[in-house]
Amino acid sequence: CKVFSAKQLNGKRITDAIYKISSIRYSLGLKATAMVAILSPFGKSTGRKEMIQDTTAIAQVKKVFSMNNFKNKDSFINEIKAIVNYG
Repeated sequence: CKVFSAKQLNGKRITDAIYKISSIRYSLGLKATAMVAILSPFGKSTGRKEMIQDTTAIAQVKKVFSMNNFKNKDSFINEIKAIVNYG
């Protein structure tokens, strides 16, 4: 768990959190599905979104959710179920 204020949250902090979860999984030999939830929007910067997507792919994190994903509860739950192959 990482906590940052809205002013502290930037693309670098998000990618650091993604790398951290990946590092913990691999160093402990965990097979858990890695996901990151950010309780703020990504913003409008396409460069930031691309950087997050690239880092997610490299670190083998399944999904990075932003505040926009939480707005539709049913859609969010269905997406989680699809990621973890829940019946």
